[in-house]
Amino acid sequence: MNVEDVFGNLPTLETERLLLRKLSLDDVRNMFAYGSDPQVTM
Repeated sequence: MNVEDVFGNLPTLETERLLLRKLSLDDVRNMFAYGSDPQVTM
């Protein structure tokens, strides 16, 4: 079993205030920004 078997077919879930979706390469800068913030990673 690989990662694609587990996470490859996840649905997008959306409410009025929340959007849960698969990560994409467009998310890299934002992920790096919050992952580099010491208040987030303490």
